[in-house]
Amino acid sequence: MTAASPLPQTEATLGVEPKPAAEAGFISDLMSELEQRAERPLGAGLDQIERAFGRHFFDERARSGVQAARARALRLTESAGCLTEAIALTFAGDLLVCLAVERPWKAEDVRRVVAKLGGLLRSSPETTAAQILLWSLRAPQLSELPPCVGLDVQLSLLVALTPAVEASLWSKDDAGRPEPLVSVGATATTRRFRTIATEILGGRRTQDDRGMIVGAPVRR
Repeated sequence: MTAASPLPQTEATLGVEPKPAAEAGFISDLMSELEQRAERPLGAGLDQIERAFGRHFFDERARSGVQAARARALRLTESAGCLTEAIALTFAGDLLVCLAVERPWKAEDVRRVVAKLGGLLRSSPETTAAQILLWSLRAPQLSELPPCVGLDVQLSLLVALTPAVEASLWSKDDAGRPEPLVSVGATATTRRFRTIATEILGGRRTQDDRGMIVGAPVRR
């Protein structure tokens, strides 16, 4: 839009005459807003996401990973010209993984973080949790960890960000019997879990009779 814009069709139809002073003021305000946006640091939105993690963000053990995640998000933001929702979710997922590597997340702590992030993204906690889980499971940091450590982090995030309260990953041993590779939860390797694991590894059912334990095959 410029000061020399032609009269809009609606104004011509309704017989409304343009007001040069009002248009000039509107354009001036618009240009001022654009200039302010241009001057605003692209990392400002990243700062808000970091603050959503509260005290957990200041775990010194995760400092190098957090710095790498921020550098990655800042490069993406600079390339896009602004902080998009996808970049924000990627950054949040990266931070969640960095901190989870050092200590498991408690469900109540994750709920608080997700609620704050949902407010920033204008999304419900459930939607925000699902989106962050999706991005965090793709975090590049996971591929840099020893396999079992990476799997343990993924399971802990699955429990923290979903209604699941326990989880375990099973494989067949040399004798063909199921054995747990990693688990999260006090009863995640009990006989009931083992029974479902046996069924899944045999290509059969994927939940117990009460529907409380649900399983899924992991293809490699």
